[in-house]
Amino acid sequence: MNAPWTAWGDPAAEKVAGHLLEGLTQDLLKAWGRLLDGLLVVGGYGRGEGSLLRTSIGGYRPWNDVDLVLLRRPGEAPPAGWHGQADAWAAHWDLDSVDLVWAGPAEWRRRPSSLFHVEVRAGHRVLWGSGAAAELLPAGLARGERLREAHWLLANRGFALLLLGLPGLLTGQRAGASFRLNALLKARLAVGDARLLAQGRLPLRYAERPAALRSLGAPAEVLAAHAGAVELKLRPTEAWASAPRDVPAEARAAARLWLAHGPLALAGTDAAGYPGYVAARLGSWRRRLRRALAGGGGRALEPAARLGAGVPLLMAGFAEPAGWDPAPLAALWPGEVSPDAPWSQAAARLCEKWLEGK
Repeated sequence: MNAPWTAWGDPAAEKVAGHLLEGLTQDLLKAWGRLLDGLLVVGGYGRGEGSLLRTSIGGYRPWNDVDLVLLRRPGEAPPAGWHGQADAWAAHWDLDSVDLVWAGPAEWRRRPSSLFHVEVRAGHRVLWGSGAAAELLPAGLARGERLREAHWLLANRGFALLLLGLPGLLTGQRAGASFRLNALLKARLAVGDARLLAQGRLPLRYAERPAALRSLGAPAEVLAAHAGAVELKLRPTEAWASAPRDVPAEARAAARLWLAHGPLALAGTDAAGYPGYVAARLGSWRRRLRRALAGGGGRALEPAARLGAGVPLLMAGFAEPAGWDPAPLAALWPGEVSPDAPWSQAAARLCEKWLEGK
């Protein structure tokens, strides 16, 4: 029997998932097969936990996204316009996104060290061609790398939450209900997952994570939010997805959880001190030395790290609007955020910068 694609345990769900992945495989090969040595599915479907929405009549339909790695032939480059083609496939298959990563042995021989690359190695399935290049990726992360990735995971989920408070920035497939609901789920998951990751205890499969988090003695609020989010991540239903809800209110509640138990708890500091922690503790020792020689502090950070360093300041203003103070963020981002900027303006500017890097 073939390994399952989903966590539903239902042949009908497996049939829908198989049709989706076969269709995407044929789409990709028709468009770019001449450029490829292999095609891998990673993420949920690579783990055997792909998200399909169970409908009210007991059927299934695509939900959320599909993550694919395209292994290039030597000397080939990604084709022009591939982002637009991925968006077109997402719309055709009724997905939030078709997330494509172009890679090859030349890049992977340098052993890139991120959570994504570790999960690709341990959690991929070959849809076409060869997946041998994945064996070049690392099987695990060093302690400092785990800590960096835990904070980066929380930063990404934090920005997704902020976008829920700025609906004008959500366009295309991101403007749909599926993106909003999954942004809420992923933020709740990240608070627990980051703790596991920082301790080197993060299982590949979501189904195994609640038990692992309990073994760490995580706070009850974190355990409840994480376990509930895992169930909805693995087995979302139409009844849940279509229920009336106040998304901004849910996003603010998720922001409060993120602030209480996320990066500030890992760092042992407050939002004002977090940029200094990022500068001093995260990244390679070479980068930390360059920052120290440049005078240190948040403004010495590279733009991507500075975005992450400022998320707690933005999240504090989102969760508790009455206490918003733009001054610390303006000091971190001179010329981008003014000292008297309203929250919506400061958040929109930095969310736009975050989206540019996606």
